[in-house]
Amino acid sequence: MATEVSIVDETAWKAGISGVRSDTDDTNWAVFSHENQDPSRVKFLLSGAGGAAEFASQFQDDGVFYGLLRMEHTIDMSTAIKFVYVHWVGKNVPFAKKGRFGVVSGSVKALFNPFHVSIETNTISDLSSDNIMTLLEDTAGTTQKKVLDASEGISRPERGFTSTSAVKRGSNIGSSNQYNSTSVQKVSSGGGAVAFDDQVPAVIGDVRNDASDTTWCVVSYQDNNLKKPYIISLGSGSGTADEIKGLLANDIVAYALYRVTDVVDEIPTVKFVYISWVGEDVKPMSKAKISTHKGALEEMFYPNHVKIFVTQHSEVTQAAIMDKVMSASGSKSHVK
Repeated sequence: MATEVSIVDETAWKAGISGVRSDTDDTNWAVFSHENQDPSRVKFLLSGAGGAAEFASQFQDDGVFYGLLRMEHTIDMSTAIKFVYVHWVGKNVPFAKKGRFGVVSGSVKALFNPFHVSIETNTISDLSSDNIMTLLEDTAGTTQKKVLDASEGISRPERGFTSTSAVKRGSNIGSSNQYNSTSVQKVSSGGGAVAFDDQVPAVIGDVRNDASDTTWCVVSYQDNNLKKPYIISLGSGSGTADEIKGLLANDIVAYALYRVTDVVDEIPTVKFVYISWVGEDVKPMSKAKISTHKGALEEMFYPNHVKIFVTQHSEVTQAAIMDKVMSASGSKSHVK
Protein backbone atom coordinates (compact mmCIF):
# COMPACT_ATOMS: atom_id res chain seq x y z
CA MET A 1 0.00 0.00 0.00
CA ALA A 2 1.42 3.39 -1.02
CA THR A 3 2.12 5.96 1.68
CA GLU A 4 1.75 8.96 -0.65
CA VAL A 5 -1.50 10.59 -1.76
CA SER A 6 -2.52 12.45 -4.90
CA ILE A 7 -4.73 15.54 -5.02
CA VAL A 8 -7.86 15.22 -7.16
CA ASP A 9 -8.13 18.94 -8.05
CA GLU A 10 -4.95 20.83 -7.18
CA THR A 11 -6.43 24.22 -8.09
CA ALA A 12 -9.34 23.79 -5.67
CA TRP A 13 -7.02 22.35 -3.01
CA LYS A 14 -4.60 25.29 -3.18
CA ALA A 15 -7.47 27.79 -3.21
CA GLY A 16 -8.96 26.22 -0.09
CA ILE A 17 -5.71 26.47 1.85
CA SER A 18 -4.72 29.91 0.57
CA GLY A 19 -8.16 31.28 1.50
CA VAL A 20 -7.53 30.35 5.13
CA ARG A 21 -4.01 31.76 5.11
CA SER A 22 -4.83 35.02 3.32
CA ASP A 23 -4.92 38.23 5.39
CA THR A 24 -7.39 39.75 2.92
CA ASP A 25 -9.91 36.88 2.93
CA ASP A 26 -12.63 36.35 5.56
CA THR A 27 -12.28 32.57 5.21
CA ASN A 28 -10.95 31.07 8.43
CA TRP A 29 -11.41 27.34 7.89
CA ALA A 30 -11.32 24.68 5.18
CA VAL A 31 -12.10 20.95 5.25
CA PHE A 32 -10.72 18.19 3.03
CA SER A 33 -11.35 14.45 2.64
CA HIS A 34 -10.75 11.41 0.43
CA GLU A 35 -12.24 10.92 -3.02
CA ASN A 36 -14.78 8.06 -2.82
CA GLN A 37 -13.10 6.85 0.40
CA ASP A 38 -9.94 6.05 -1.55
CA PRO A 39 -6.94 6.38 0.85
CA SER A 40 -4.62 7.38 -2.02
CA ARG A 41 -6.74 10.33 -3.29
CA VAL A 42 -7.63 13.52 -1.39
CA LYS A 43 -9.77 16.50 -2.30
CA PHE A 44 -10.99 19.88 -1.06
CA LEU A 45 -14.57 19.81 0.29
CA LEU A 46 -15.61 23.25 1.53
CA SER A 47 -14.58 26.33 3.50
CA GLY A 48 -16.20 29.04 5.59
CA ALA A 49 -15.79 32.10 7.78
CA GLY A 50 -17.73 31.00 10.87
CA GLY A 51 -14.81 30.16 13.12
CA ALA A 52 -14.12 27.10 15.28
CA ALA A 53 -17.77 26.19 15.96
CA GLU A 54 -18.72 26.14 12.27
CA PHE A 55 -15.48 24.32 11.46
CA ALA A 56 -16.14 21.58 14.02
CA SER A 57 -19.65 20.96 12.68
CA GLN A 58 -18.24 19.71 9.37
CA PHE A 59 -16.67 16.54 10.81
CA GLN A 60 -18.82 13.40 10.68
CA ASP A 61 -18.53 10.08 12.51
CA ASP A 62 -18.54 7.99 9.33
CA GLY A 63 -15.66 9.68 7.52
CA VAL A 64 -11.98 10.63 7.50
CA PHE A 65 -11.41 14.37 7.22
CA TYR A 66 -8.60 16.91 7.38
CA GLY A 67 -8.96 20.57 8.25
CA LEU A 68 -7.09 23.85 8.51
CA LEU A 69 -8.33 26.50 10.95
CA ARG A 70 -7.14 30.10 11.37
CA MET A 71 -7.23 31.49 14.91
CA GLU A 72 -6.19 34.74 16.58
CA HIS A 73 -4.05 34.34 19.70
CA THR A 74 -3.14 37.22 22.01
CA ILE A 75 0.41 37.19 23.36
CA ASP A 76 1.82 40.03 25.47
CA MET A 77 -0.94 42.43 24.38
CA SER A 78 -0.37 41.71 20.68
CA THR A 79 -2.47 39.53 18.39
CA ALA A 80 -0.83 36.72 16.44
CA ILE A 81 -2.35 34.55 13.71
CA LYS A 82 -2.14 30.82 14.39
CA PHE A 83 -2.99 27.88 12.15
CA VAL A 84 -4.41 24.60 13.43
CA TYR A 85 -4.31 21.31 11.51
CA VAL A 86 -6.96 18.69 12.28
CA HIS A 87 -6.90 14.99 11.39
CA TRP A 88 -10.31 13.39 12.02
CA VAL A 89 -11.05 9.64 11.85
CA GLY A 90 -14.73 9.18 12.66
CA LYS A 91 -15.85 6.68 15.29
CA ASN A 92 -17.92 4.78 12.72
CA VAL A 93 -15.23 4.37 10.07
CA PRO A 94 -15.05 0.60 9.36
CA PHE A 95 -12.33 -1.32 11.15
CA ALA A 96 -10.60 -2.46 7.94
CA LYS A 97 -10.29 1.09 6.58
CA LYS A 98 -8.68 2.74 9.59
CA GLY A 99 -5.32 1.09 9.07
CA ARG A 100 -5.27 1.98 5.36
CA PHE A 101 -6.06 5.64 6.04
CA GLY A 102 -3.46 5.70 8.83
CA VAL A 103 -0.68 4.68 6.46
CA VAL A 104 -1.12 7.86 4.35
CA SER A 105 -1.68 10.26 7.26
CA GLY A 106 1.92 11.52 7.21
CA SER A 107 1.71 12.30 3.50
CA VAL A 108 -1.54 14.24 3.95
CA LYS A 109 -0.21 16.16 6.95
CA ALA A 110 2.77 17.37 4.93
CA LEU A 111 0.39 19.07 2.49
CA PHE A 112 -0.79 21.44 5.25
CA ASN A 113 2.59 22.68 6.47
CA PRO A 114 3.25 25.05 8.13
CA PHE A 115 0.91 25.12 11.14
CA HIS A 116 1.28 25.78 14.86
CA VAL A 117 -0.79 22.96 16.40
CA SER A 118 -2.10 19.64 15.09
CA ILE A 119 -5.03 17.76 16.59
CA GLU A 120 -5.94 14.14 15.90
CA THR A 121 -9.37 13.29 17.27
CA ASN A 122 -12.83 11.84 16.71
CA THR A 123 -14.55 14.00 19.33
CA ILE A 124 -16.22 17.32 18.47
CA SER A 125 -15.56 18.79 21.91
CA ASP A 126 -11.81 18.62 21.23
CA LEU A 127 -12.38 21.21 18.49
CA SER A 128 -14.06 23.81 20.68
CA SER A 129 -12.58 27.30 20.57
CA ASP A 130 -11.62 27.10 24.27
CA ASN A 131 -9.80 23.78 23.87
CA ILE A 132 -7.91 24.93 20.80
CA MET A 133 -6.88 28.18 22.52
CA THR A 134 -5.55 26.14 25.45
CA LEU A 135 -3.42 24.09 23.07
CA LEU A 136 -2.11 27.25 21.38
CA GLU A 137 -1.19 28.67 24.77
CA ASP A 138 0.64 25.45 25.63
CA THR A 139 2.62 25.71 22.41
CA ALA A 140 3.41 29.39 22.87
CA GLY A 141 4.45 28.89 26.49
CA THR A 142 1.89 31.38 27.81
CA THR A 143 0.28 28.99 30.31
CA GLN A 144 1.19 28.95 33.97
CA LYS A 145 3.14 25.86 35.06
CA LYS A 146 3.76 24.25 38.43
CA VAL A 147 4.90 20.88 39.71
CA LEU A 148 2.04 18.52 40.72
CA ASP A 149 2.17 15.97 43.44
CA ALA A 150 0.95 12.46 42.65
CA SER A 151 -2.53 12.89 44.15
CA GLU A 152 -3.26 15.99 42.08
CA GLY A 153 -2.14 14.34 38.87
CA ILE A 154 -4.36 11.29 39.30
CA SER A 155 -7.50 13.42 39.55
CA ARG A 156 -6.90 15.20 36.25
CA PRO A 157 -8.38 14.05 32.93
CA GLU A 158 -6.09 12.76 30.20
CA ARG A 159 -5.19 14.89 27.22
CA GLY A 160 -3.18 14.07 24.12
CA PHE A 161 -0.20 15.87 22.53
CA THR A 162 0.36 19.28 24.12
CA SER A 163 3.48 20.52 22.37
CA THR A 164 3.47 21.27 18.64
CA SER A 165 0.81 18.63 18.07
CA ALA A 166 -2.20 17.56 20.10
CA VAL A 167 -3.49 14.05 19.71
CA LYS A 168 -6.47 12.56 21.45
CA ARG A 169 -6.71 8.85 21.00
CA GLY A 170 -10.01 7.64 19.63
CA SER A 171 -11.53 4.22 18.96
CA ASN A 172 -9.23 3.24 16.16
CA ILE A 173 -9.68 -0.54 16.20
CA GLY A 174 -11.01 -3.39 18.29
CA SER A 175 -9.24 -4.50 21.41
CA SER A 176 -8.24 -8.03 20.43
CA ASN A 177 -4.54 -8.82 20.63
CA GLN A 178 -4.80 -12.05 18.61
CA TYR A 179 -4.43 -11.67 14.86
CA ASN A 180 -4.28 -13.93 11.83
CA SER A 181 -2.15 -12.89 8.87
CA THR A 182 -4.11 -12.15 5.70
CA SER A 183 -2.13 -10.12 3.19
CA VAL A 184 0.84 -7.83 2.60
CA GLN A 185 0.91 -4.03 2.52
CA LYS A 186 3.73 -2.52 0.49
CA VAL A 187 5.32 0.64 1.86
CA SER A 188 8.17 2.58 0.29
CA SER A 189 9.54 5.79 1.74
CA GLY A 190 12.62 7.14 0.05
CA GLY A 191 14.59 3.96 0.76
CA GLY A 192 14.17 0.22 0.38
CA ALA A 193 10.69 -1.22 -0.09
CA VAL A 194 9.22 -2.73 3.07
CA ALA A 195 6.20 -5.04 3.23
CA PHE A 196 3.90 -4.96 6.24
CA ASP A 197 1.54 -7.68 7.33
CA ASP A 198 -2.04 -6.34 7.44
CA GLN A 199 -2.10 -6.81 11.21
CA VAL A 200 0.81 -4.46 11.88
CA PRO A 201 -1.29 -1.25 11.53
CA ALA A 202 -4.04 -3.05 13.47
CA VAL A 203 -1.87 -3.84 16.49
CA ILE A 204 -0.39 -0.30 16.42
CA GLY A 205 -3.91 1.07 16.37
CA ASP A 206 -4.76 -1.07 19.37
CA VAL A 207 -2.07 0.71 21.41
CA ARG A 208 -3.63 4.05 20.44
CA ASN A 209 -7.17 2.92 21.25
CA ASP A 210 -8.78 4.40 24.39
CA ALA A 211 -11.15 1.44 24.58
CA SER A 212 -8.26 -1.05 24.79
CA ASP A 213 -6.00 -1.87 27.73
CA THR A 214 -3.12 -2.53 25.34
CA THR A 215 -0.13 -0.30 26.12
CA TRP A 216 2.53 -1.72 23.83
CA CYS A 217 3.24 -3.71 20.69
CA VAL A 218 6.41 -5.07 19.11
CA VAL A 219 6.98 -5.90 15.43
CA SER A 220 9.96 -7.38 13.62
CA TYR A 221 11.15 -9.05 10.41
CA GLN A 222 9.62 -12.42 9.58
CA ASP A 223 12.29 -15.14 9.93
CA ASN A 224 14.76 -12.35 10.80
CA ASN A 225 15.13 -11.78 7.03
CA LEU A 226 16.24 -8.21 6.31
CA LYS A 227 16.95 -8.85 2.63
CA LYS A 228 13.25 -9.38 1.91
CA PRO A 229 11.74 -7.25 4.67
CA TYR A 230 8.29 -8.41 5.72
CA ILE A 231 7.21 -6.91 9.04
CA ILE A 232 5.01 -8.99 11.35
CA SER A 233 3.65 -8.56 14.85
CA LEU A 234 5.68 -10.27 17.59
CA GLY A 235 3.22 -9.48 20.35
CA SER A 236 1.41 -6.88 22.44
CA GLY A 237 0.31 -6.45 26.02
CA SER A 238 -1.01 -4.19 28.74
CA GLY A 239 2.03 -4.10 31.02
CA THR A 240 5.17 -1.99 31.31
CA ALA A 241 8.50 -1.79 29.54
CA ASP A 242 9.61 -5.06 31.11
CA GLU A 243 7.14 -6.93 28.89
CA ILE A 244 8.54 -5.22 25.80
CA LYS A 245 12.07 -6.16 26.84
CA GLY A 246 11.08 -9.81 26.94
CA LEU A 247 10.56 -9.86 23.16
CA LEU A 248 13.78 -8.06 22.26
CA ALA A 249 16.29 -10.80 21.54
CA ASN A 250 19.95 -9.84 21.08
CA ASP A 251 20.07 -11.16 17.51
CA ILE A 252 17.05 -9.33 16.05
CA VAL A 253 15.94 -5.89 14.89
CA ALA A 254 12.55 -4.88 16.25
CA TYR A 255 10.30 -1.86 16.57
CA ALA A 256 7.82 -1.04 19.32
CA LEU A 257 5.15 1.49 20.23
CA TYR A 258 4.64 2.13 23.93
CA ARG A 259 1.85 4.23 25.50
CA VAL A 260 2.71 6.00 28.75
CA THR A 261 1.24 8.83 30.82
CA ASP A 262 3.18 11.97 31.69
CA VAL A 263 1.97 14.97 33.73
CA VAL A 264 2.20 18.14 31.61
CA ASP A 265 0.74 21.48 32.72
CA GLU A 266 -1.00 19.76 35.63
CA ILE A 267 -2.73 17.27 33.34
CA PRO A 268 -1.93 13.55 32.94
CA THR A 269 -1.10 13.39 29.25
CA VAL A 270 -0.88 10.31 27.02
CA LYS A 271 2.46 9.99 25.25
CA PHE A 272 3.51 7.54 22.56
CA VAL A 273 7.09 6.28 22.48
CA TYR A 274 8.59 4.76 19.34
CA ILE A 275 11.36 2.29 20.16
CA SER A 276 13.86 1.03 17.59
CA TRP A 277 15.81 -2.00 18.81
CA VAL A 278 18.99 -3.33 17.22
CA GLY A 279 20.36 -6.23 19.28
CA GLU A 280 24.05 -6.40 20.09
CA ASP A 281 24.42 -9.64 18.12
CA VAL A 282 22.92 -8.25 14.88
CA LYS A 283 25.53 -8.52 12.11
CA PRO A 284 27.14 -5.32 10.73
CA MET A 285 25.73 -5.92 7.24
CA SER A 286 22.23 -6.24 8.69
CA LYS A 287 22.68 -3.01 10.64
CA ALA A 288 23.57 -1.24 7.40
CA LYS A 289 20.56 -2.72 5.64
CA ILE A 290 17.99 -1.44 8.14
CA SER A 291 19.00 2.16 7.46
CA THR A 292 17.16 1.86 4.13
CA HIS A 293 13.99 0.78 5.98
CA LYS A 294 13.98 3.66 8.47
CA GLY A 295 11.57 5.93 6.59
CA ALA A 296 8.95 3.24 6.02
CA LEU A 297 9.00 2.15 9.66
CA GLU A 298 8.79 5.70 11.01
CA GLU A 299 5.80 6.40 8.79
CA MET A 300 4.03 3.29 10.04
CA PHE A 301 4.56 4.34 13.67
CA TYR A 302 3.71 8.01 13.09
CA PRO A 303 2.73 10.02 15.14
CA ASN A 304 4.77 9.69 18.30
CA HIS A 305 6.21 12.04 20.89
CA VAL A 306 9.60 10.43 21.54
CA LYS A 307 11.90 8.21 19.48
CA ILE A 308 14.31 5.93 21.34
CA PHE A 309 17.08 3.93 19.64
CA VAL A 310 18.41 1.17 21.88
CA THR A 311 20.78 -1.78 21.69
CA GLN A 312 20.90 -3.03 25.29
CA HIS A 313 18.20 -4.32 27.61
CA SER A 314 19.37 -1.91 30.31
CA GLU A 315 18.07 0.92 28.12
CA VAL A 316 14.56 -0.57 27.96
CA THR A 317 13.35 0.16 31.48
CA GLN A 318 10.37 2.13 32.71
CA ALA A 319 12.65 4.65 34.42
CA ALA A 320 14.86 5.20 31.35
CA ILE A 321 11.89 5.62 29.02
CA MET A 322 10.01 8.01 31.31
CA ASP A 323 13.18 10.07 31.76
CA LYS A 324 13.28 10.65 27.99
CA VAL A 325 9.54 11.36 27.82
CA MET A 326 9.68 13.92 30.63
CA SER A 327 12.77 15.56 29.16
CA ALA A 328 11.00 15.94 25.81
CA SER A 329 7.80 17.37 27.32
CA GLY A 330 9.54 19.68 29.79
CA SER A 331 7.90 17.99 32.79
CA LYS A 332 11.17 16.63 34.17
CA SER A 333 12.29 18.26 37.39
CA HIS A 334 15.92 19.37 37.47
CA VAL A 335 15.85 20.26 41.15
CA LYS A 336 18.38 18.21 43.14
